[in-house]
Amino acid sequence: GPVGIYALAEHDEALLKAFLVPTWRGSPLTDVVLASIPDPYLVDCTKGKDIPPMWGGGDNPWYVDDQVRNLLEELDPGRHRFLPIRIRHQKSNIDERPFYILHVTSVVRDTIVVEETRFADGIGKTDYFGGGK
Repeated sequence: GPVGIYALAEHDEALLKAFLVPTWRGSPLTDVVLASIPDPYLVDCTKGKDIPPMWGGGDNPWYVDDQVRNLLEELDPGRHRFLPIRIRHQKSNIDERPFYILHVTSVVRDTIVVEETRFADGIGKTDYFGGGK
């Protein structure tokens, strides 16, 4: 995730196996998996840092707020599942704005017009894994 965000739950082996791995892989979410959603989900943030609208990735799920969820639904209606999660700052014990774990149920590259999209390497220049064409 971005500098300053540390989800404590991501380092809990039991939670990784029960919930986080099936979620980020897009595996079917059984009742057992859904019952393992932590509530609250504890995060530790660098002092003075706000949680961005979207964070995560790599071998962790994506976490999105209402703004990102609404945008994804507008662009790709009904394609993905958004699991509500209560994010709580560990030190202050304060709940963050509403967040969702994005359960990606289809391959994103099918929904992107690569030639018209700005990537880190420039417009239309990516191989989806960080390098240019």
